[in-house]
Amino acid sequence: MIFLGNDIFVSSINLLPDELTTGDLIDYKLTAVDISSNNNVATKPESNFFRFDVAEGIYFNNKPNIEIREHILASTNDTISVSDEITIEDLNIYFKSDHPKFSDLHIRLYDPFGNEYDLVNRDWFETDNENAGSPSIIFDQDAYFTFDDALLVDTDSATGSFAPVYSDLTQLLGTSAFGDWRLRVFDKGINNIKGNWLEWGLIIKGQGTTDVSDETEVLVNNYQLFQNYPNPFNPTTSIKYQVASIEKVSIKVYDILGREITTLVNEVKSPGTYEVKFDGSNLSSGTYFYRLTSNGFSQTMKLLLLK
Repeated sequence: MIFLGNDIFVSSINLLPDELTTGDLIDYKLTAVDISSNNNVATKPESNFFRFDVAEGIYFNNKPNIEIREHILASTNDTISVSDEITIEDLNIYFKSDHPKFSDLHIRLYDPFGNEYDLVNRDWFETDNENAGSPSIIFDQDAYFTFDDALLVDTDSATGSFAPVYSDLTQLLGTSAFGDWRLRVFDKGINNIKGNWLEWGLIIKGQGTTDVSDETEVLVNNYQLFQNYPNPFNPTTSIKYQVASIEKVSIKVYDILGREITTLVNEVKSPGTYEVKFDGSNLSSGTYFYRLTSNGFSQTMKLLLLK
């Protein structure tokens, strides 16, 4: 769980593709208990559940289970070979280690064309998160937080989804996943703290992918909110969304403090895919969030306005 400030906390549901199959539905509720003597409890939603479903994709992974060595000249490397011709529509990177100090690590990804992407470069060093260890991290360019603006509630556990600070993984969208992907990890701490690299993987969604069970049938999302394009934007951007049944649909935009900025959609929609424009001409540069709600479904995405 991460503390954003102003009484806002954020947590993630960490599910890996090898635990799921296309079309699985994930239902969940949020329950909070305060620290007063009354232990007041609040649950959202009060009835029913929030829901999201699993889109098609594939997870390529290795489990090196090797020690992470100090110094760049002694870097630990591991390669994943993708033999499928996949045009990447979305790419996340998973990394897992038992290293007790994540802020000591440098992690760099090399794509099949030899391009470099620094995922971690001693992030959280000399911050409140400095001693977070045993990382189980998903690097996701669309994640709610970067490493710079995250404050862990459990500062002993480096878990969650984070957007890389030094590289932009969206540069890989539209390219082919075919070939050798290499991850290089080394310890920059220059101390006696040791740990092992347990697992890493590529979470790929794109044309040509099947689900993790290699089934030929592809089940599309019942409801889905897509990443806006362009992002970052100035001053307008397009938001695409998908509706599965005849229901009232709401899409609202919020600022970083959770205050409602505007309502983009508030009407009954038939099944299908739609697109709506958002104009930020009257807003300041910064991070904003847009949320789709319909029939018990809720999904929130982040957008960035740069003027």
